Amino acid sequence: GDMGALRAWIPEQLGGAGMRGHALAILGEEVARGCGGIAIGAIEHPLLAMRLLATPGAKEKWFDAILDGDVFFAGSTCSPEGQANYPEQADMFDFDEETQEWVINGEKAFCSGGTIADVLLISGLYKGTLHFAVMDPKNTPGLTCHHNPEFGNAPFYASYTCDNVRVPKDFGAKTNGGCVDRKAQHPAVVSRMFPIAVAAMNIGSAEAALEKTMDYLGVRTYNFKPIRNYGGVAERLVQLKIKLGRLARS
Repeated sequence: GDMGALRAWIPEQLGGAGMRGHALAILGEEVARGCGGIAIGAIEHPLLAMRLLATPGAKEKWFDAILDGDVFFAGSTCSPEGQANYPEQADMFDFDEETQEWVINGEKAFCSGGTIADVLLISGLYKGTLHFAVMDPKNTPGLTCHHNPEFGNAPFYASYTCDNVRVPKDFGAKTNGGCVDRKAQHPAVVSRMFPIAVAAMNIGSAEAALEKTMDYLGVRTYNFKPIRNYGGVAERLVQLKIKLGRLARS
């Protein structure tokens, strides 16, 4: 956040650098060389922040803090029934006309960084249409966060239960491809950038793993010679390097 990396892809009129979409992929790839878990947060922060353009209350409260890296923003979209089959699922959202609040009931199966989040986005159906709401997970009555070991040993993988969770009207909205300001970024760009950035992140992780392996094989010896100097090992390392290079270029 201090380096401005989270704002690289954000349009200039919103306080960003206005770089093209591939800046997000570069960010994911480079951060993943050090830690894949941090890389997921790095690429999700600007993408999720753009969704706040549809929620004036949440945007005013958290938009700049998210892009400055002062708060950790997590999004939970995957329901126990699945993520791609929303039309088959029951409504999770309702709207209380009297109090002008979104009312959320149901479960979310998975959230990267959910156990450490300062700001949380939850999505679900309202009258058969996909909506989302943004909230403070640590101070929202009815919201329960729990670690889900089915998704790995990392303690920040979380599941959520919503029991009459209430969110102000301007903290929730209909999902519209991640962005409603079409002059800032086309909505389709936001939707497609996440898988592209994740793919780049995986390449960065693989490159870091290969580099660490090569370093290790240069220290580990057999018959007083580094293992990576042996023909079969050296050939395999070269093959892996070439494959990673092709992936990165594609």
